[in-house]
Amino acid sequence: MNTAIMLAISSTKSEPTVRFATFRVEGDRLQPDEITALLQITPTTAYQKGEKVKFGPRSPEVIANTGVWFLSTDKIIPSTDLNDHLRYVLKLALSPGGDPMLSLSFHDLLKKKNLKAHLTIFVHGGKKPVLPPSLEAMLKTLPMDVQIDFDAGE
Repeated sequence: MNTAIMLAISSTKSEPTVRFATFRVEGDRLQPDEITALLQITPTTAYQKGEKVKFGPRSPEVIANTGVWFLSTDKIIPSTDLNDHLRYVLKLALSPGGDPMLSLSFHDLLKKKNLKAHLTIFVHGGKKPVLPPSLEAMLKTLPMDVQIDFDAGE
């Protein structure tokens, strides 16, 4: 099954200066290596519940309250077109490793371990992006919530 992901996020004459997306899976029973193996990509960061983690160079080490597998497209996708970043994340969720059958395994794992998936769209500068109805409909079929983190930058 070859799924083409067509997106059309509206743009304005005032182009945003920062645009990227993040994909996060979290839950108490999360084993980050399972997500990495299914999606066939190394996360930006990952840890499991109870693991010692530092969230920044000056932050103290803490014990993670829940497991997290986190991927940010800002260092992976060189394009400034938000559509390219969304295509990348949606392809991971719809067809991990290019194999649509792995999508079922990924979705089953989320359900079986009661894990939650989140897509966050970051835009700084310009106007708030508008998701086309076709994209909103596609996102509703996936086991993830979608948030837009927008700052006009004025």
